[in-house]
Amino acid sequence: MWSDVLGFLETARFDDLLLPGWIDRTGPFPVHRLLGFDAYLKAEGGLVRFTSVNNHGGLHIRLAGEIEYDEALRDDPDEDLVAASVGSHYLAASGPVRCTAMRLFTNNEAVPEAGIFRAAELAFDNGSVVFFDPFWIDGIRIGTTAAADLWLAEHHAPPLQAAFGLLQETTWRPNLR
Repeated sequence: MWSDVLGFLETARFDDLLLPGWIDRTGPFPVHRLLGFDAYLKAEGGLVRFTSVNNHGGLHIRLAGEIEYDEALRDDPDEDLVAASVGSHYLAASGPVRCTAMRLFTNNEAVPEAGIFRAAELAFDNGSVVFFDPFWIDGIRIGTTAAADLWLAEHHAPPLQAAFGLLQETTWRPNLR
């Protein structure tokens, strides 16, 4: 439920951003290959999952207890499933950080009460900003500081508005305790 996500964001302290993938051992050295359609913000008490849905036009935000992989991948003994830890690149923190605000973007395909948005930007108490855009050929594109504003300017273009409707923006702020 969306209210559970908001409740979690109010109290969680995030220490990592995880990108699910697999180890490709076909070349001269092993390489982590992203699956690309999911990203997870990790806190001590759980995960917030960001998933590309609706043909990559929607971003589903929900809680998860673990990194989730398709059953076919989990059951394949040849797959070496791992998650890349990129929190130090995006959260730029030496310790856990709290979410201080979230900008949520909606269009005519969004279903906010189900946690489905067009895109989202989260700000943290150390000044870090992480932007999630699911409308990308290889899955979720993740950006930092000015990414949301650059994306917003691009998505105000008439062809995109005609196809997906007008973008609306709301800002959520937690009751920090």
